[in-house]
Amino acid sequence: MNIIVIQSDGSFYTRPDSTLKRRPEDFYLPDDISYATARTCTFITLIKAGKAISPAFAHRYFDTLGRGILFTCEGGITHIDGSSYFFPGGTPASELDKELSCRIKAELARVTRHISVRASDIIAFENDDPATFRRGDAVNLYPSSETSLEFNIR
Repeated sequence: MNIIVIQSDGSFYTRPDSTLKRRPEDFYLPDDISYATARTCTFITLIKAGKAISPAFAHRYFDTLGRGILFTCEGGITHIDGSSYFFPGGTPASELDKELSCRIKAELARVTRHISVRASDIIAFENDDPATFRRGDAVNLYPSSETSLEFNIR
């Protein structure tokens, strides 16, 4: 499984599934990293494999839109993918508004022109400007009214 992140500027990159966390744990910054950023995201989990998917058929490749949070370590000489939290449940694809549905289909088509995707891959769409956390901060994030994420940066 891969996590494909579509950034707010339209570019995308992949994260390994080893960044996926099932429950909140304290986040340890490497010594040469000065801070971590967190962005809320919406995501889809793919239910079929594909390559060069047409927007007209993209709806066949996902069934639910969920919410999550992406962490990235920054501020040193390196840029390191941090943890990825994706919360279960979500909105069925049939209930998405037309504008959001069209955006997801277009982005899925654009990404799959460059890379192949597999069933269970996650495509995450960054939502907003990042929140910045430094060593010693307590993190309390609320990606939706039903979910929260609480832990410390060490």
